[in-house]
Amino acid sequence: RDQLNADYMEAVTRAGALGLVLPFSTDKELLDEALSHVDGMLFTGGADRARKPGRLFCALTAVLMLAAACAGGAAEPDTTLMISPEMILAQNLADNLQLSAPDGGRLTVRSDPSVPGRGEADPEGREPDYLGMIGFAALPKDPKIGESAVFVKPAWKVPVYRISKNGKTMVKGGSLAHKTSVLVTGQQLKENGKGGYTGWLEVLRLDTGTVCYLQAACFVTVPYWNLPVSETPAYGYCIAAYRESPGMAPRDGGGKSCTFRDGTKVLIPFTGEFPVRSPDPKNLTVQGIVFTDNGNGSTTPEIVYFRDTDLMVQY
Repeated sequence: RDQLNADYMEAVTRAGALGLVLPFSTDKELLDEALSHVDGMLFTGGADRARKPGRLFCALTAVLMLAAACAGGAAEPDTTLMISPEMILAQNLADNLQLSAPDGGRLTVRSDPSVPGRGEADPEGREPDYLGMIGFAALPKDPKIGESAVFVKPAWKVPVYRISKNGKTMVKGGSLAHKTSVLVTGQQLKENGKGGYTGWLEVLRLDTGTVCYLQAACFVTVPYWNLPVSETPAYGYCIAAYRESPGMAPRDGGGKSCTFRDGTKVLIPFTGEFPVRSPDPKNLTVQGIVFTDNGNGSTTPEIVYFRDTDLMVQY
């Protein structure tokens, strides 16, 4: 028999959607017909087992979601409705811990990539509202990012804090791995005079269910490491791997062609962190830092410009 944990359906309903269970099937016509009537699909976790090897749909339980606003069938599908397993986990954690909204009501978990991260003001110039939002711990801007090859090793750590014993200050209390999923349960921000906000976010780690504090500059609402390499600099650092392809070779700021082995790690910095001097702004659109091994245990950083098709984000 096919089974589904009731928590999934309950969480989907609480999020304002109508969940429909799709039976195990490999019938493409049946699946196409079902998908034509819904706004999204949630593949649940759990102890699912494939009945026949290699059949994806036999190994997954699909929960199909209809937006409440589309219940009558007349409205266009709400493409902004996004319910992920992380949202369901976060809502269950919030409910079990009896977390509340500022008005005293139930804290509703949400995910909204349109809200800027890192303490940037919202589109109206106001303090960003992160309460109840799922996001990610991310490496903050670091003035030494372009100085050492250690930054192309995927083991970045984001500092976390705790309230001091006197209750008046924050003290370091360990670290989180870059990209750790968190739920914001409180915020204390103030304007920084530069069009943004600084301060602290109280966050609930989704991997451990424990609470800690992040600097606002270390919180992002978009898993930008899943984006094309040309889009990542607007959000934060990432590591990409170079893969040579026919056509234009990478070049340094002076226009000199550069040769790298396939798999060479390239550090992609924030937008504006280093002056952009691409010798071919139309084609060499991605600025990266490559660390050359000097053979004596040291490295030399070099800013190089790449085509976006030559790089694949790895971290």
